[in-house]
This record gives sequence, structure tokens and C-alpha cells, in this order.
Amino acid sequence: MASINLSALQFTEIKKVLLLLDKKDRFRLFLVLVVNTLLAFLDLIGVALIGVATAVLIRGLQAQEAGNQVSRFLELLNLDGIPQRSLLILLVCTAVGFFILKTILSVYFLRRTLRYMSIRNAQISSTLVSKMLNRPVEKIFSKSIQHQIYNVTGGVERLIGGVVTTLVVIVSDLVLLLVILVGLMLVDPITSIGTFIVFAGIGFLLYFLLHKRVVILNTKNAYLSIYFNQKVSEGINSFRDLFIKGGREFYVNEIRKTKMKLAGYDAEIKFIPNISKYTIEVSVILGIAVVAGIQFYLFDSNRAIAVISLFLAASTRIAPAIIRLQQNVIAVKSSLSGAKPTFELIDELNGIEEL
Repeated sequence: MASINLSALQFTEIKKVLLLLDKKDRFRLFLVLVVNTLLAFLDLIGVALIGVATAVLIRGLQAQEAGNQVSRFLELLNLDGIPQRSLLILLVCTAVGFFILKTILSVYFLRRTLRYMSIRNAQISSTLVSKMLNRPVEKIFSKSIQHQIYNVTGGVERLIGGVVTTLVVIVSDLVLLLVILVGLMLVDPITSIGTFIVFAGIGFLLYFLLHKRVVILNTKNAYLSIYFNQKVSEGINSFRDLFIKGGREFYVNEIRKTKMKLAGYDAEIKFIPNISKYTIEVSVILGIAVVAGIQFYLFDSNRAIAVISLFLAASTRIAPAIIRLQQNVIAVKSSLSGAKPTFELIDELNGIEEL
């Protein structure tokens, strides 16, 4: 039986899942991560352009020349001779273009990854079925049919779709946060580090408060789903005997009671991600207010407004990434816990050849 340690991030189980993929599949996942890393720089460029546009606007309103850093940046791109109005339109439109391009490319590669992982999911399910049917008959009938169906269908889907694909998104969001953080540190290191610590602390707090409950709910949901399907199957297969001898009411009541429990688990599982979503949203608003207070207290209004605008632009990418990161880490934990029966089957089939 697979040992599932619910108190850790379950690196052993994650490694076991990744080993279900062949070397070519793992290399393709690595290429996806490289592409997502490059896409993160599109966000950084967009944020930087917003910062430059804000600085140009503030200086222009005060009839002042742009600062040294902004002037060098404009000279580097050969934009120093463009009228201010045209320059602002160009910078903002280019920044928005980079943001949109990054989003479109991210969606495209995510769609390709999901499609590829779905194909691998089907192949791995077929492999497990082939090995499962290549065992002695007493092993095949040692567990209920519904239990074995879940192992090679829903369980595998949780491992490949719920773990592997989600890990790709997690690493991509980590790279995005790292790239933007490094870029912000070049502008204001203290505020950037402080902002990162606050958001990271909130993310970790939410994770430790919610992940155990999510794991428990998904484990119970997985086994109860197997039990529910088993009872429905027994009721249909035994319908004639139940009709003649009685007992249909027992099956109906048992099925109804089990389904009500499943509905409760499902509702709570779906609600939990909203807790982190709204918490992060409120944190972003408070974080921007704190950044604004610090900037106006320590620096002149020109610098304060420029830095606040930069952080506002960055927050449009940071906040969703933090929400996805926190939710996806919990999703990996829940998928691993829900796939516990499949881990047991994988251990049982270790060393068995396919048909």
C-alpha cells in the first residue's frame, strides 16, 4: 500500500507521478516551463513600459524634462524625439499589447499542454488496465469492480490532469512572480521585498489553514464515490431478487444517504478556493494602500506617484499569480489524496508486464 504523508508536500508521490511519464514527456514539460519563463518577461516589459509612461506623464504635467533613467531608456529605443502625447500613447499601447500577447500565448500553450496530458492520461489508463488483467484471477476480484474502475479512470485523471498539469502552472507562476519581483527591486528594493513578504505570508497562511481540510475532504470524497457507484451497480444487478424478495427501499435509502454526503463534500471543496481568492483580493487593496502611504511619507509626490503606478500595473499580474499558485498547490495535494487508491494499484502492478 502506498504511504501517503498528508503533512508534507508529498514529494515522493509527486516523483512517482512524474515517473509514470516517459523521458520524452518529461522533456516536453521542461520545454513548456522554458517557454513560460520567456513569457514572464513579456509581463515585466509591460510593467516597465507603464512605469516609464507614468514618469513621462508626471514630468510633462510639471513642464519638466524626464529623469536620467527614463531619458536613457527613451534614447536607447530612439523615442526621445517623439512628442509627449504620441509617446504616451505608444508606450501604453505597447504595454497593453505585451500583456495581451503574453495572455494569449499562455492560454495557447496551456491548451496544448492539457490536450497532450489528456492523451497521456488515456495511454496510462490503458497500460494499467492491461497490467491489471494480466494478474491471477483472485487478484482481479480481490476488490470491487467500481473500486478498480475508479483506479484506472478517475484516479489516473487526478494524477495526470490534477497533478502534472497543475505542477506546470505552479512553476510558471513562480517564475512569473520571481521575474516581476526582480524587476520591481530595481525600482524600489525595500518596498518590493516588503510587498513580497506580505503576499507570500498570506499565501502560506492560507495554505496551512486550508490544505489539510481539502486533503481530508478529497480522500473521503474519493472513497465515498467508489462506494456510491458500487451500491448503484449492486442495486441494478440485483434488481430481480430485490423486486421479488424486497430490499429496494434499503438500497434507495443507502444511495440517497451516500449522495447527500457526497453533495456536502462537493459543496465544501468548491467553496474553499473562494476563501483564498477574496482574501488575496482584499490583501492587494490593502497592500497598495500601504505602498502609497510609505511612498508619500518617504519621497516626493513625483516619485511616489510613479512607483505607485508601477506597483498597480505589477499587481494586475502578481495578484492572479498568487491566487493561482496558492489554489494550485492545494489542488495538487487534493489530487494526490483523491488518487490514493490508484497509488495502491500502481504499487500492486509493479513488475507486472502488459498483455
